[in-house]
Amino acid sequence: MGTCPNCGAYISPGTNVCSCGTTFGYRKEKEEENSTYEPPKEYTRLSKKARSYMAKGEYLSAVECYNELIEKYPRTSISVKAEACFKAGLYEEALECYKSKIFPSEPIDNIKTYQDIGKTLECLNRFDEAMKYYEKALKTVKTDYRRHVEMFKNDDYHTYSQEYIDETLKKSDEYNSIVFKSMAWSYYLRGNYFAESSDKHYRTAIEYIEEAIRLSPSASYYNIKAIILEAMKCYDEALKCYDSAIKIEYHPVYAENKSRMLLDWSIELCRRLKSEKALELICNAIDILTNMETDEDINHYIKVKEKITERVIFKKEYSILRHIGKENLITIAGTGFYSHREFRKHTEFVLKNEPENRFDPNAIAVYMDGEKIGYVANSPDTVCDLTVSADYIYILNFKKARYIMHFKDKFHIAEIIKATPMPNAKIKFS
Repeated sequence: MGTCPNCGAYISPGTNVCSCGTTFGYRKEKEEENSTYEPPKEYTRLSKKARSYMAKGEYLSAVECYNELIEKYPRTSISVKAEACFKAGLYEEALECYKSKIFPSEPIDNIKTYQDIGKTLECLNRFDEAMKYYEKALKTVKTDYRRHVEMFKNDDYHTYSQEYIDETLKKSDEYNSIVFKSMAWSYYLRGNYFAESSDKHYRTAIEYIEEAIRLSPSASYYNIKAIILEAMKCYDEALKCYDSAIKIEYHPVYAENKSRMLLDWSIELCRRLKSEKALELICNAIDILTNMETDEDINHYIKVKEKITERVIFKKEYSILRHIGKENLITIAGTGFYSHREFRKHTEFVLKNEPENRFDPNAIAVYMDGEKIGYVANSPDTVCDLTVSADYIYILNFKKARYIMHFKDKFHIAEIIKATPMPNAKIKFS
């Protein structure tokens, strides 16, 4: 028996076509059954050279090499270069090559070919045609594998063990799950391509991928389901699927996909003012990336974390100020001009009215340890919205305040702690 120079499979004497599609035009018409056939050295050399290019990822060079092979040996099937054309991005040429591999007399051998054609049509954005070939593959699996099993059972000349029959049925389920995966992925791609009706296609994709998971719960299927759910913004379910994929079989790609999903989810939550949950998610994403080798830009994640942290701090500080109440808070302005001292929480200030101030008759000076450090803010540009201005509290003659916080890195906020209001004073607060 000889071997196919393209795929290495054994070729029975007298056979002119390999299962991979290679045609042996150079085979002698009359070959003795027990002789070992050796193809021409040039054919072998070109085949090895093409396979070498494929192994190195030089797909265009591999295509050129296969073209030379086909030109020198015209009866060689063009299907030998199908994979090389696909990986080189020559999808139209790959499509022609894959179609040449279809053999009506051997339907089971066509299952992978149908899938390859579907995958190529997807790359050409011809999704409806792709689905037809996936459906052909599915139909072939459902009918022909079962037909083979019945043939085994009813064969009067050969005895097939139950183990062999069970293995064949198992193979049928595996093919089913692979085809369902391909169909799901096609619907996902179609959903991305036709954005206006994406939700419909995504849901159909989920149905197919769930059928694939039912038949064969593999990590890659859970990964695809997570990607589709993420596109639908079903982040909770997507996270469960990524975790299932990683539990079945850890792969860096699944971990990176999970971290990217957590990033997108945290940004989405931040937009919806759920910054605490967003901070938890982005921290988880960073933890995943720091514990693995990755090409992901972790600095981007860190910047997002910093922005979310700012939101969390703002929300917390805002809540504190709202709880104290606007009527009890003042903004201290001019600290950069009068003093560069840092203020600690609960530092006490003395407030003194300055009726003689020629710029503002309602000015209230702020002192710390006997040193003037600024004024109670009294203009729209300097008063924080959560505090009152000097105009509102001047006649109340408040004496002291204590430092609360540097709100939004812009406003120094203090709480009035002791006041001696004038009799019958009536003040309105906005």
